Amino acid sequence: MNKFLLVFTFIATSFSSLSQNTLNNSFPNKENDYEPLFLTYLSLSSAFENYNSLDFGMMQTFNKENAYGVELGYIYDVQGFNQLNANNQYSEVYGAKLYFYYRFILENEINYPQNSFTFLDIESQFYWASFKSDRVAGYSCNDEFGDCEYYRFFDSRIERIIPGINFKIGKLYSFDPFYIKIFGGLGFNYIKDYTGLADIPDKMFTSDGQQMGDQNGLRYNFRLGVQVAYNIWN
Repeated sequence: MNKFLLVFTFIATSFSSLSQNTLNNSFPNKENDYEPLFLTYLSLSSAFENYNSLDFGMMQTFNKENAYGVELGYIYDVQGFNQLNANNQYSEVYGAKLYFYYRFILENEINYPQNSFTFLDIESQFYWASFKSDRVAGYSCNDEFGDCEYYRFFDSRIERIIPGINFKIGKLYSFDPFYIKIFGGLGFNYIKDYTGLADIPDKMFTSDGQQMGDQNGLRYNFRLGVQVAYNIWN
């Protein structure tokens, strides 16, 4: 998937450079009258995302320098394209993603090629993921290596909630009425699992005995993606 994103980025950038003289620049700038953009788009999950999903979004500019947008996604897998889902750790996965972002459109003079603009986003997120997991809970453990007095195997459904915030930089290319958006950034989120266990275990293990770290707590993540959009004003 990383290779796909790199190739896609190169093709989009090259095609934009070659076609900039023949495309109308429909982006807001100081010289032209303001024309609003109202885009609907689909998103491809990136290899850095731990929650594979199909996302649908909308973005609208409300002046020459700012825009806002919302994305809603269906989560169908946990872990990401470059990781192995072993040990029955995640199965029967479903869930939802919700993003809301505020966009700063940078000055037109720094944008190249002409049929594009650069943007900065501040983005809030909320994930809900539900999955079944085979795990072993250890109780009354004596050391950090998992020497516990007793263990309990459980196969239960886990509800995971993940609020967070992301900071992105990206590029939007116009092939009006179609648009291509490429972006990357860094985010922070907080993971909270609801397991249904009455007694909180001292240690957690996979079904084959590998010790697991605590899944709850603050994490950082990469936000990287490619989106294909359509201008519904046309």
